[in-house]
Amino acid sequence: AIAVLTASITTVSVAWKSDLWFILIMKALEGVAATIFLPALMSLLLGICESPEVPRMVSLTETSNKIGSILFTAGCGVLSYYAYPDVSFLFYLLGAGGLVATLFILAIPDDAIDDERARAGNTKSEDELIQDAAAQLSSGDRREEFANQSRATRRSVRGSVRSSIEVVQEKHSRYRDLLQDRNVAMFAVLTLLFHLFNAGVLPLLAQLIAQEDIRTGLAFTSGSMCITYIVQAPVSFIIGKNYKRFGYKNILMLGLAILPLRCLNLALFAMYWPNQYALAATQIWEGVGSGIYDTLLPLIVKALVDGSGRFGFTFGFIVTCWRVGHGLSILVGEAILKAAHHRYEVPFFFSMAGGIAVCALLAFGVHIPNPPDDDDADENDAKKKCDIELGATTPLDLSDTTQALDISDTTQALDLSDSTQVSPRKPSDCDVVLQALSGDELSWLDGVRPNKVNGPTKTIAL
Repeated sequence: AIAVLTASITTVSVAWKSDLWFILIMKALEGVAATIFLPALMSLLLGICESPEVPRMVSLTETSNKIGSILFTAGCGVLSYYAYPDVSFLFYLLGAGGLVATLFILAIPDDAIDDERARAGNTKSEDELIQDAAAQLSSGDRREEFANQSRATRRSVRGSVRSSIEVVQEKHSRYRDLLQDRNVAMFAVLTLLFHLFNAGVLPLLAQLIAQEDIRTGLAFTSGSMCITYIVQAPVSFIIGKNYKRFGYKNILMLGLAILPLRCLNLALFAMYWPNQYALAATQIWEGVGSGIYDTLLPLIVKALVDGSGRFGFTFGFIVTCWRVGHGLSILVGEAILKAAHHRYEVPFFFSMAGGIAVCALLAFGVHIPNPPDDDDADENDAKKKCDIELGATTPLDLSDTTQALDISDTTQALDLSDSTQVSPRKPSDCDVVLQALSGDELSWLDGVRPNKVNGPTKTIAL
């Protein structure tokens, strides 16, 4: 709420005073507020919504965001055309919109927000943690795998249960660990480079359109932005429905590939047909690309840090890279335009080449996790019994909450650190799990084949 209110005040302040340094200071404060707003908004959304509902709500939020942008942008464009040259009242209109948004944020009750969920922390109970560890040692498929391994490997797997639960003693990941995570770092670099080559395109387009007539240029600039938002709204909605079908990385690649195509289109128009209507229509490309990128961004960050409890920090870091790239893009674009003696096709070709490089970086240098499989889980999953059936022909299905155990490396510990960042039970409770798996199960692990037992399946409730 403070960030939105600050952005509203700084927007209105432009109408108060035209001093250069005053405007620079106000815009710097607005940049800080804008950088805070998006991570705070998405953290708020995570805290309010249950995990399976998050992608749908992100999609709806982006859709409603663009509908609001359409209304404000179209209204400002029409009013600026008829009120030209006195357009200072538009800043008050934008500030009033921010004030209304602040009131709506404050209307959300505090008890409706789950702080741990808002951080993308782990909400798994301790019983589920122990069940996850034990299930990987008790499923039928795992028993066969273990039986074919060496005694040292089987004993290391047995010990990995204890070591894995000890690993998660720290409730939230450290900030240093997140910054050292290669996936997070590479995605941050990708974000910075994408906005470095993308953000300066619209200001250049607005200047190109306004060359003929400044008055109509204002209206055409608003129209160009409206085209973007009109396309972006349904694209965001469609992405929310289909992201699991194609995966995050494939859809993001499509969104990034729009940039070089759009810049090529603009460069050719600037060289051979600088028609205002044709130039404005190229914003359809931007609507598709931004609709994909803006919708997937919070979902990808959540997938990268899920369970760490540091969603807000990581998303803020990614948005900071976004803003840095955005600001540099405008400076670089204007510098190239000036060096090219106002030949607009030159900065457009530069952005096209940069867009191709960004696509290559995504393809070969950035790992993005696939959408989680448990988004469509039944609501009754939480009521399932924490029972493990030993000797059952069908292994216990915990695919939504467990990770596969790679026993090819005898030094590898059971990795639950990404999804089980909760305070463990005391060491004796881990021993209880191992004791529950005694007899037949640990005989398999220790290399002794048990005698086949006929009769009912034995069930141990953890």
